[in-house]
Amino acid sequence: HPPPLPAAPPPTPFPAPAGDAQAILLFGGSFYPPHAAHTALAKAARDALAKRLAAAVALLVVPAARSPHKADPPAADHHRVAMLDLAIAGIPRAAIWTDALDRPPPSYFAATAARARALAGDRPVYFLIGTDQAAAFPRWHEPRAILAAATPIVIPREPITTADQLIAKLRETHAWTDAELATWRNAWCDLPIMPHAATDARGLLRAGELVPADVLAPAVRDYIATHRPYAPRQ
Repeated sequence: HPPPLPAAPPPTPFPAPAGDAQAILLFGGSFYPPHAAHTALAKAARDALAKRLAAAVALLVVPAARSPHKADPPAADHHRVAMLDLAIAGIPRAAIWTDALDRPPPSYFAATAARARALAGDRPVYFLIGTDQAAAFPRWHEPRAILAAATPIVIPREPITTADQLIAKLRETHAWTDAELATWRNAWCDLPIMPHAATDARGLLRAGELVPADVLAPAVRDYIATHRPYAPRQ
């Protein structure tokens, strides 16, 4: 059974594109900033899942709450949400779900998944995860509670680029039963590996260099140039 829903505050309602969808795909991350690989992979994974289910799937992008005490703090939440909105503007049936930002810390994905499960009713909930994070999943907060609420969809990321490599890594942790390993294997979504990462974009931005259009969407680049969310804080 999914973990109990936290009593307060109530979950942020799903955005409109989830209304008539038959399944929900959560895509969580810091999106610092949202780059082209984020949007391309998320759309491709959603489309692959929709084809697999023969159903309409809503892609809900979930910006994670982040600690302001980290050495490399992200842009303010309102900037991240604004940039995400621009980044996903061309993706049908996609929207931002701000529940993780709207509730008090600590903000664990286990709670996000449980709250999505409660809102989804009888619709299945999935979540997108790269192989690097899937390999480290036993170290996440309440990993089995997450799997009770939502089903993973795994996409390849360096250095784990095949389902066999992922299962070998997961087996090394001794954290999963054979049945659970089979669930992870069935979660594999065979998509191209895209090299661009948010750290690459941040490096270019801080160096004052132009970020190529295949790394950041032009609308996101324009927003950054106007609002300077990554300017050094005084």
